[in-house]
Amino acid sequence: MRARWLNCMKFCSSIDCSCLHILREDNQVDDALDKNGQGLALLSSQWWPAPPTFLLPLLHRDSAGLSVSKLILD
Repeated sequence: MRARWLNCMKFCSSIDCSCLHILREDNQVDDALDKNGQGLALLSSQWWPAPPTFLLPLLHRDSAGLSVSKLILD
């Protein structure tokens, strides 16, 4: 059992990861999908054969490399 624990600890120490917070303004496609999904029943899903129309302007903005600015006042 100890050998398994040591192998697990060795493996975990070899993992290199980082966590980042991305503001909603920088990920508007995901934010729009989240808002759309809020109206769904629990444990249900939606599938589209093509991007839904509410995403098209956001996808075009992303593909053009346009950014969104946010002003934070204290």
